Amino acid sequence: MFNDDVTALCPECGSADVYYSSTEIGCRTCHLVEAFGFDFQNPNTTTDQINRANAMRVLQTWNFAG
Repeated sequence: MFNDDVTALCPECGSADVYYSSTEIGCRTCHLVEAFGFDFQNPNTTTDQINRANAMRVLQTWNFAG
């Protein structure tokens, strides 16, 4: 799902030492973690549109371009 060559930047401290999974993104430097609210591997069609919008907002906040 994600492109490992594209780095995200922590919105709290600006670090590029970031990890992500199908459910969350976090910073190893300042330990900020934010849930996507959407599991890309197991989508729920009932809340899909709202949760996908939240996940995209989170990715944009972290300057993730992948």
